[in-house]
This record gives sequence, C-alpha cells and structure tokens, in this order.
Amino acid sequence: MDRINRHYGRGTLRTGAEELTADWQMRQDQRSPRYATDWRELLVIR
Repeated sequence: MDRINRHYGRGTLRTGAEELTADWQMRQDQRSPRYATDWRELLVIR
C-alpha cells in the first residue's frame, strides 16, 4: 500500500476506516421508504 501511494501519489489507496472528506454525506434520494428492511424493495441489477 505504501509503495503504491509513493508511486501514484498520496491518498491513491486508503483504508476503509478513513474519512473520505469532511463534507461527504450518503446519497439518500434512492433509499427505500423502509430503508431496505423489505427484501422485495432491494435494487436488482442484471
């Protein structure tokens, strides 16, 4: 990971625990009214 970041630039690879940006927020415009508690409301990609 360090070698890739040195080669391609700082921040190219980050851990999943790192904050993306201070102003990042989840997009909520496509969220189910039941917040995906009903399996029939989950998006199916074919």
